[in-house]
Amino acid sequence: MIKTHFYLLILLILSLAASAQKVNDSNFIEDSLRQELLRTTIILESKKKETDCLLYLLTAKEMAIRSIELKDSIFQGLVAVQAFNFNTNYEGNKNDTDIYRALFQALQRFGHPSLTIFSKIPNKTNNELVEIESKMAEKLCSQIKRNMTVFEWEKFSPGLNYEKTCGR
Repeated sequence: MIKTHFYLLILLILSLAASAQKVNDSNFIEDSLRQELLRTTIILESKKKETDCLLYLLTAKEMAIRSIELKDSIFQGLVAVQAFNFNTNYEGNKNDTDIYRALFQALQRFGHPSLTIFSKIPNKTNNELVEIESKMAEKLCSQIKRNMTVFEWEKFSPGLNYEKTCGR
């Protein structure tokens, strides 16, 4: 009888050990799944940031190209400046000729006296070009003295969060 109880006790211990192992295996699987979920979430967040960045850069390019066709010189200047802002803020091509051309042609519409300085740009390095474009954007903002309206923003930047073009 003691022998039977001993065997039952051993079976109970083995059963508990097996259950504990299943719990450990279950915890291990759960931890592994949590880690994989965390890794996937980080990757998805990174891809979303990349996608958002590309959306802003695509919008910048489109705004720069479309700004040249605008009849209203103030609106043309605002769209050109916002194209420059997006391109700069989202690390677009520092040597983007469409961005430069949009700013230059908008300034040209205002007959700004510094146009002769800005017309000699093609030989400049990327950093010098960004600095010149930044000065062009500042000069346009000083001429325009306003930001885009929400309606104007939606026309050229649908779905993107509104921001002040000229920082006022």
